[in-house]
Amino acid sequence: MSKNMRMQFFSHEWAALEDDAKANQIVDAYQSHMNAFPGSLGRKVRRFVSKHSLNGALLDHLRIYRKSRKVELVLVAGDQQVGYSRLALNYDFSRFIGVTHMQLSNILSRRNVVIRFDEFGHSRKSKPYASQTAVHRFLLWFLKFSGTVDRCERAIWLRRTQAT
Repeated sequence: MSKNMRMQFFSHEWAALEDDAKANQIVDAYQSHMNAFPGSLGRKVRRFVSKHSLNGALLDHLRIYRKSRKVELVLVAGDQQVGYSRLALNYDFSRFIGVTHMQLSNILSRRNVVIRFDEFGHSRKSKPYASQTAVHRFLLWFLKFSGTVDRCERAIWLRRTQAT
């Protein structure tokens, strides 16, 4: 799997850490990483992260506008305490890395996929924070009809976005 596809901070291994101090170090490192995003992109990313938790969000549907390279990802997010709502994420100048449109279509057609973790980063192909470009990575889990969770390492996908 390409290094650009892997979750940099919030992986299955991070969730399984038994050492709270080590887990908290990673959370602190991600916070420092988030604070390093410059300018308007940094403000938008930090505002998004502070307002929305995508952990456990159900992937509802996806619209791909190939000509304009726009993607709309619709999620059902929330919990019993705050309530549930639809959240539409719109990405401009998008491309998928690590998954084909057909694979993504098959994943979404099951309607049993949740986001375990998400994180923002930058493309390793360019200098960190050199442009107003970000990568939004998702670590997905497939829910089985029995309600158990099937761990899926290969279902990591990400979106490359440009601030508008």
